Amino acid sequence: LQVLASKHPLILVLDDLQWADPGSVGLLFHLGHHLNGHRLLIIGLYRPDEVAQGNHGQRHPLAPLINEFQHRFGQVEVKIDRAEWAENKAFMQAFLDSQPNQFSPAFKAALYGRTQGHALFTVEIMRDLEERGDIVQDENGYWIEKSTLDCQYLPVRIEFAIGERIGRLSEDLREALQIASVEGEYFTAELVARIQKVDERTLIHKMSSVLNKRHRLVRGQDSQHLGSQRLSRYRFHHILFQQYLYQNLDEIERSYLHEEVGNNLEAIYGEQTELVAVQLARHFEIAGLNAKAVTYLRQAGRRARRLSAYQEAITHFNRALVLLKTLKPKNERIQQEIELHTALGYLHQVTKGLGTPEAEKAYDQAWHLCQQVEIDDNAQAFRVQWGLWFYYAVISDYRTAYELAQRLWQLSQTSQDPTLKLPGHRAMGTTYFWTGRFVAAKSHWEAVFAQYQPQDHTLAFFYGGTNVKLHCMALGAQTICWLGYPDQGFKMSQDSISFAQTLSHPYSLAAAYFFAGWFHASRREKAEAQPLLEAAISIATEHGFPFWLGVGQIIQVWACNDTRDCEAMIPAMQQALASYQATGADIFRVQALGMFAEICCDAGEIEKGLAIVDEALVTTFETDERYWEADLHRLKGELLLKQMGAESDAEASFYKAIEVAQQQQAKFFELRAVIGLSRLWQQQKRQTQAKQMLAQIYNWFSEGFDTPDLQAAKALLATLGG
Repeated sequence: LQVLASKHPLILVLDDLQWADPGSVGLLFHLGHHLNGHRLLIIGLYRPDEVAQGNHGQRHPLAPLINEFQHRFGQVEVKIDRAEWAENKAFMQAFLDSQPNQFSPAFKAALYGRTQGHALFTVEIMRDLEERGDIVQDENGYWIEKSTLDCQYLPVRIEFAIGERIGRLSEDLREALQIASVEGEYFTAELVARIQKVDERTLIHKMSSVLNKRHRLVRGQDSQHLGSQRLSRYRFHHILFQQYLYQNLDEIERSYLHEEVGNNLEAIYGEQTELVAVQLARHFEIAGLNAKAVTYLRQAGRRARRLSAYQEAITHFNRALVLLKTLKPKNERIQQEIELHTALGYLHQVTKGLGTPEAEKAYDQAWHLCQQVEIDDNAQAFRVQWGLWFYYAVISDYRTAYELAQRLWQLSQTSQDPTLKLPGHRAMGTTYFWTGRFVAAKSHWEAVFAQYQPQDHTLAFFYGGTNVKLHCMALGAQTICWLGYPDQGFKMSQDSISFAQTLSHPYSLAAAYFFAGWFHASRREKAEAQPLLEAAISIATEHGFPFWLGVGQIIQVWACNDTRDCEAMIPAMQQALASYQATGADIFRVQALGMFAEICCDAGEIEKGLAIVDEALVTTFETDERYWEADLHRLKGELLLKQMGAESDAEASFYKAIEVAQQQQAKFFELRAVIGLSRLWQQQKRQTQAKQMLAQIYNWFSEGFDTPDLQAAKALLATLGG
């Protein structure tokens, strides 16, 4: 070195001196004492925290060297402030950008999640990915990833660096960290102490003073109480430390420790295991105790469902089904499968659309299993049939739905289980509503209002997703209005929103806003409907509720028809109908087609409008979805009036609308049809006949005189001399 330095100024860089052995440090010490008079600069890099930890219980050999050099040469250390670079993305991003790349955000997020901005880990993992061909240069010279980041593999240099740090620990501390690694990146000190059979306070002291402050392998997160049990939460300083420790356990020891962790978590959490159900399921599955894993996956799924974390619930329930296949097909196992398929049917409807085929498949599988065993739980068999009823209702197969509703009603009345009463009323009332039997539906709504208790909100998780009382209030508002009591219906609609806001249940709140918007739309109150529909669409978009999004958009397009170009609304409605159809649901379709026909009428597309109304009427006949039948005949009459020479056909349609409305005792629809017929008779100079019919139905009403239909009737009576 002296010879080289005599010819040219020389810089010698020595990296990773924290790993230097005593012999190498001795050579460096010797070199330092012969620097004077030579053009030689030595730069040594090391991690102070690792030097401070010592080497296998002894003082690190670099420590006295540093002290000697500072005594001989003065201040020779340049300390890099860790706060400027530790655990942030600045270094990682700069390193990636040192070469042209098109790494995806997901890749960068995964890389940072694994390295946390640590320079060595970042460089080594990227080098390893390149060597394995997981990152390559494309034809333009940009680096791109070929696959997702493998989080289970540690490059050799990283493994060696971590192994060196772990190797300096005493045996009891290494054992403690290995147990902790089984729990995960975050772990509980008291749990580790139980398994290691050591004093909790002693272990916590070692965690905080030795493993944290001295070795920087873990750090404290928080402390809380679970009853009388204190829980001290720690986190590995870097996730790769946890991964290294966990991977160095063999399969047998790993399985044994997972069982011990699971058993001790059960003991610590007692009746509150739901809080750690996901962790318990994982530990028992790895331990090979699949029956216990299924128990906790079901518990985790139920909790996720209650918290509206629907995709998470689906994941847990599907995993439970997979593990159940490994168990012997006993009665208990089959009943658990029935529960899981039924729950998945509901969750698929919430997340994919009420008419999704996946829901039908899940309910069918559950019902098939019901035939194989004698079910002691009446509620379980009831829920399966309720799911089937709900599915057939939303695809508008009301003949099948009515048969199932009657069966559910009978079961709910004969069962000793009180939790079946409300869903029985809901199924029967809903079927009556959509098939146009409003008086019969009203009796079931009233029964629900009389019997509902706050704890019945949990029924939403088994029956249709929405709170049972809210559902009945929403349809009840329409029912009361259509029977001729608009003000009472309006109050119930308003109350349903207030009630939904107390539930902390996004799916029910989206339903409440939609139903309230639909209520105003059914009364032709477009301005009032729009903000409610916007609220429903916003919640549905945020939480992923395709059904409420689809039906909300249909009515929103119709409500905007007065303020936008009528012709432009036709493709908008076609797109909304297509989006709704993608949910698999057919319920509400006849009214949606009626709204589409109105848009066509306003745009002057009379033939198109008539064709759409005829399609809706055929659908009404085929499905028995008759709740909007009277208004479809009325709308057909309005369209026919715009055709030359079709007055007699228009009159027949108005008469048909009146006939259907009277059969249904739907005074509101009867009023509309009479208004249409009266206008026709007015054109035909039959004012007296028109006045007599219109006055009779108008005078029947005792409320709702500010609604558009009653105001139109009053104005028409005035022109008829009434």
